[in-house]
Amino acid sequence: MDNTELLEQLFWRFLVTIVFGFGIIPAAGGAILWKAFQIAKITNFTYPQCWKAYLAGCGYGYVACMIVNLIEGSRQGSGVLQLILFCTIPFLVVPLLLRNFSSRVLVVEAIALLLVDALVLLFVLLSNWH
Repeated sequence: MDNTELLEQLFWRFLVTIVFGFGIIPAAGGAILWKAFQIAKITNFTYPQCWKAYLAGCGYGYVACMIVNLIEGSRQGSGVLQLILFCTIPFLVVPLLLRNFSSRVLVVEAIALLLVDALVLLFVLLSNWH
């Protein structure tokens, strides 16, 4: 592989990571979270609130993944650990940012985030990044 192919591959990987990681996944996660609140008849959340909370969860998840990547490098299993961190950190961040800790809201958040995590896992498994 020459330098041009390597740079092209790095560019596309970076572009897909940014577009999916900070664009499509947070937008879909925020929409699913907001729709779940609407279905549960919890109306005190807007789409921008849900999107911002899930975007922050993704951002913190990416920071954790980068730290694991720096520490673990390319050891076997580090990709699984990164995926676990990326999927679990929003479970901690989203409720803190939405600031509603009633049991009904927490259950709806958990269901919505599990659905988003299943979609992320499906994307990772269907892509060639594993």
